[in-house]
Amino acid sequence: MSVLSPLMGTVVSVEVAEGDLVRQGAPIAIVESMNGGGGGP
Repeated sequence: MSVLSPLMGTVVSVEVAEGDLVRQGAPIAIVESMNGGGGGP
């Protein structure tokens, strides 16, 4: 399976397993990315 993301990053956690039912808006994976721009907190 492939998942598209608008940012490059590393998948650090997958929150669901194959066959799980998920609701709209439920988290399915945690992706860690570096902020390349300034102005962050």
